[in-house]
Amino acid sequence: MMVRRTTGRGAAGLLLLALFAVGAVNAMARASSRVDKVRENYNRVLTLWKKGPQPRAIEVKNELQGVGPMEVVHPRQTVLHRCDELACCGTKPNPQDHRCQPQVETVTLCFHATVVGTQRKRFIEHQFQNHTACECVSTSEEGR
Repeated sequence: MMVRRTTGRGAAGLLLLALFAVGAVNAMARASSRVDKVRENYNRVLTLWKKGPQPRAIEVKNELQGVGPMEVVHPRQTVLHRCDELACCGTKPNPQDHRCQPQVETVTLCFHATVVGTQRKRFIEHQFQNHTACECVSTSEEGR
């Protein structure tokens, strides 16, 4: 009867092969996990895009005409809905060939202005463009 002995090199080779197989399986699992994370992130973008215009804080003083440098306007910000270029057209195969076209409505908002160091107050009404819907349009079709 012949007994075959496993040499240290043969056992080490089998061990390395087993470790390589385990590593490959782990790498595939990590890649699969990453694919799932990419898919999850993509779905988040699609969800945002489907919601349409998003609320944004807008600095009022930059938008108002006729406000003096010594006047303080309250509230200092307002919330308007805005289309986002990336969320609107980011899912297109060539987003650079598209642009986001918002549908708008005019809203009139009222603000309170006070001159610093005085009791002088006034009310300011200002019209803003509020986005109500977003549509991704091809830039090549705009001239038609």
